Amino acid sequence: MNRKWIVVANRAEARFFVPNGKGRPFQLVHRMDHPEGRLKGKDFYADAEGISYDSAGTGRHKMERDTDPTVVENKRFAAEICQYLQQNCSGRAGEAIYICAGPRFTGYMKEKLNGASGGMNIIWIQKNLKGIPDTEIHEHLKEELPF
Repeated sequence: MNRKWIVVANRAEARFFVPNGKGRPFQLVHRMDHPEGRLKGKDFYADAEGISYDSAGTGRHKMERDTDPTVVENKRFAAEICQYLQQNCSGRAGEAIYICAGPRFTGYMKEKLNGASGGMNIIWIQKNLKGIPDTEIHEHLKEELPF
């Protein structure tokens, strides 16, 4: 079967569609919500960053965290999306997956799928469609998709 998948993803949600006929809205087949993706960096910590004192003298320095917790959380969600794709969309002849995400999230997904695409034919579309209703996604992708 020549099945095509359209994935619209951002840091807070991923929507998986299949075409429903030329010019018609896509059919939503799966949704993954990720409320942690809406959090700001400060929301991940219960306390403020610490202060370091010089061993000699009166100097003080604010200590910064090594990693940005929002980046770590976004990469974790990108890995969950890629795992779903590998479990449900790979290895079928003629299957194509169109992944639409903003540039930064596209990078996180490419990082997780690098070398592990499992024979999936992946077409990347760098476009952030956050907030676009499911019934209007096809209108925003009609120039990028051949169907």
